[in-house]
Amino acid sequence: VYVSPMGSNNNDGLSPESPLQNIKYAMSLIGPTPDNPITIHLLPGEYSSISNAEDFPLTLFDNLILSGTDPKSTIINGAGTQNIFAINYIMNAGIQNVTVTGAIDSAFLIDSCYSIELRNCAITGNEGEHGAGALFIDSTSRIIDCDIHDNAGEAGGAVYSSQSNLLIEDCRLGNNRATKAG
Repeated sequence: VYVSPMGSNNNDGLSPESPLQNIKYAMSLIGPTPDNPITIHLLPGEYSSISNAEDFPLTLFDNLILSGTDPKSTIINGAGTQNIFAINYIMNAGIQNVTVTGAIDSAFLIDSCYSIELRNCAITGNEGEHGAGALFIDSTSRIIDCDIHDNAGEAGGAVYSSQSNLLIEDCRLGNNRATKAG
């Protein structure tokens, strides 16, 4: 499935030449399974409530990957939304090759999930009480090869993890701020 901010939800979304316009709409059309995992390909552009009427928060399903072209050209901008991703009670899913910015209460809220992976993402310019970049609660997750910078929170400017098994590998963190802890 293909999505582009310049696409149309009247398209079939089956090729880069006929992409859908909204991530959430594309998710409403799919049904990934363990035997048939699905990747939603995010073509270059900015996905936001302003640029393409994206509806936040986004979630994921079991066996679903959201894959941008690269973090410099595929940007998911919450533009002041509470959470950009609110991911609960799922397994075997991931987000890769995107920039996630503009949340006011954690870009990623990942709660009670298993085998969630953030790979080659830029998580920047987010705010939040706990984990401005990402908040993990009772989850098993991995953050691999990501840039996490310029986020600000009360506890955990970059990442906050509570009762989670979290692996952070080959990531670059900088200029994240927390006023109390983290």
